[in-house]
Amino acid sequence: MYGLGKDLNFTSMEYAAGAGLNTSKCCLPGTRDDVLSEIKSWVCNMGKDMQHVLWLSSTAGKGKLAIAHTIANWYHVQGGLGACFCFDCTHGADHCHEKIFTMIACDLADCDPTMCRALVCTAHDHNELRHTTDIARQWQG
Repeated sequence: MYGLGKDLNFTSMEYAAGAGLNTSKCCLPGTRDDVLSEIKSWVCNMGKDMQHVLWLSSTAGKGKLAIAHTIANWYHVQGGLGACFCFDCTHGADHCHEKIFTMIACDLADCDPTMCRALVCTAHDHNELRHTTDIARQWQG
């Protein structure tokens, strides 16, 4: 087992800078209150019979990104946010979908020592996971 003192340099892992929570992209106060309330209710009432994935979809320019950042910020304030990854088509190459799992893993490792130790061990035992863009391989790691 590797101690945190011999920590892996997570900066070498694939990471989509700027794809995380950005409070400047949140909804303006008093806007989209109905959908935000519905999502907050879904988050707070998560149970065995509830769907565990929320798929937010609409045409371009309808505020999906603002809603995602608003909910992520709300959950962060509640003390529950571990990671946030928002796809933004205006940053195409910078926020490649290939970086989603490595970015989430690094963010979770930052806020949970147990997760950090697990990531250190996994990345040490499978060094290629730090650099691969193969999402299936990242997920299996």
